Amino acid sequence: GMWFLAGVATASMAALYVLSFFSTIAANVLWRWRLSLTCFLHFFFSSDKSWSSKLPDPDLIQGKAQSSVRIVFMRHGESEWNQVFNKGFGPSFVVRLVRALILEILSSVKRHSVFIDSPLSLEGVQQAHDVIGFLDTYKPTVGSASTDEIVSVIRGDRGRSVVVSSNLRRAIETCTIALVSRLRRSKEKIQILSSLQEISRNVDTLALAGPRELPEVSALSKLPIIPSDFKARDAYDVTRCAGNKPVRGNGLQRMRAFAHWATEQDVDTIIVSGHSLYFRYFFKTFLPHTYNHAAKTRKMVNCGMVSFVLERGQHNSETLFRIQPESVTTVYGGFM
Repeated sequence: GMWFLAGVATASMAALYVLSFFSTIAANVLWRWRLSLTCFLHFFFSSDKSWSSKLPDPDLIQGKAQSSVRIVFMRHGESEWNQVFNKGFGPSFVVRLVRALILEILSSVKRHSVFIDSPLSLEGVQQAHDVIGFLDTYKPTVGSASTDEIVSVIRGDRGRSVVVSSNLRRAIETCTIALVSRLRRSKEKIQILSSLQEISRNVDTLALAGPRELPEVSALSKLPIIPSDFKARDAYDVTRCAGNKPVRGNGLQRMRAFAHWATEQDVDTIIVSGHSLYFRYFFKTFLPHTYNHAAKTRKMVNCGMVSFVLERGQHNSETLFRIQPESVTTVYGGFM
């Protein structure tokens, strides 16, 4: 019986593979099966959170920095996954779950998903809209010179800065909406970096887009705030997107890869659209061990923005990174 079922499955896959050359639906179903296998492998065999807890103290390079850059972390808005699983498990949970499952089934013949690489929910879109209002109406206040400067940099009014994002759709959508005034004016492209992919085994942390593929963010074009001529190929630079994280890799490797890249850029500030766990691990890893801060233990709120200076230096021929503790500044939202 097992051999018969295996034969049927093999024949079905072979037929689907042949059909995929002639049918878009068949190609999308085959793509979904492959992605589902990737999700299965990650969920059961991922080592994404596995690395040594005994890392060198960043203070080993205090006063010995060879380069530094200011970074602004902006967490994505609420996703469809968050909408289902992070709102409690009372009676409304069943309604939210059934709705999401129906949408997932309807999208099974398209290159879209509610759960995998979960996009922004309607609430998440509104949260990103709120950032537009904050940035566009921000007024300098007495005693907030540091925040005033950072806000002007985020808006693109001063300094040399770039905008980068995780390769997951909710982060890409968030910065596309939140920074729309800047992007419309500057015509710059958002750089998509796979080194910023979220740290978790959950399916919502896996990307739909492959290496150097543009993200599927067609929902953005339906928003009134987004220019009518919006095209993903004009909005995003995917040359540094290597696709999904490996099953047996880990988040520390990606954080160090991003830190290396960031401290090599010829800019003053890097604006990063990304994820709560990644950001929390980043602060926990690169803030000095003896320094206590909410960033090490608490998640940033949806669309919250926190700025800091990241240093790079050498200790015993090893490259280390350090966040200047005194530079950590809450720009918008803060921590949960």
